[in-house]
Amino acid sequence: MHNPGEVSDAAQVLEQDPECRNLIQSSPNLAYVCLMIRSGRHELASHAIQTLQGDKDGPTRQIALYLQSQIDIETHVYGSVKARLVAHLEENPGDIVALSLLQAAIHAELSQDPPVSVPAAKQEAATPISHASPVSLPEPKVPVEPAGDAGKSHFEARSSRYGRDARASVDVDLMPFQSVLQDPGNRAFVLWEDMNGNSRKEVREEQADAAVSELPKVLPIALDGAISGLEGGRILKTCFSFARMTATTLHHGNFHCGLITGPLNQSLITIVRTETLFNKRSTQLAAQGGERDGAS
Repeated sequence: MHNPGEVSDAAQVLEQDPECRNLIQSSPNLAYVCLMIRSGRHELASHAIQTLQGDKDGPTRQIALYLQSQIDIETHVYGSVKARLVAHLEENPGDIVALSLLQAAIHAELSQDPPVSVPAAKQEAATPISHASPVSLPEPKVPVEPAGDAGKSHFEARSSRYGRDARASVDVDLMPFQSVLQDPGNRAFVLWEDMNGNSRKEVREEQADAAVSELPKVLPIALDGAISGLEGGRILKTCFSFARMTATTLHHGNFHCGLITGPLNQSLITIVRTETLFNKRSTQLAAQGGERDGAS
């Protein structure tokens, strides 16, 4: 079974959605496209999808959009699939399947090692579905700092204490999260752990300081009762989206992090990047904790 702490790939996203699964099973054309994708015949599948663009059935056109997105993710055409899905989500912000596919695309792109280079011609040819005008998604620029004391990031100069001195705990070390701290989409960031109450925060915008300071005090503690009542199990992630701000928290045992960003549709890349780094770091800490327990 899929681990709830992991990001689903495109095929899993479509398989796990009952409506998508039923529509594909009830349509010979969609089922044929899925068969071609599973067999790795992506160009033939894309050609078949083009014939569905003029279909008057709205759900069929939407499934075709999802399947073309799956093809682009599996063939590493990330720029096109992100632009298409963001344009679609601007008109349909509640489309959970499209959001999940966008998360899968970003996660797959960030996980490339080494990155796959896709020729510009293939980027053009692999996008038969145009849902709206292209949307530019620039990659975050990491500033180049000069050497010496003047080169220290302004993030390093600000930290807070929640309980004991944050510097006493390796669990709240901010170094593994430098790419998030330098991400233009990040407004404020906090790490905290439960065992000794340590936390560290870094604030880009002062108006976000109060919000990020509250996260260790209220999340996930304030939701424990409601989640237990729903038999939802452990809290792994929360995301509260407002008109101009999104508050996200991630949880793994005693280790937690919180992130304040702008509107959700402008912050998905930053949130997914944070979750990827958090999952990696929390796994490392869990392994280190196991080694210490064994040694003792």
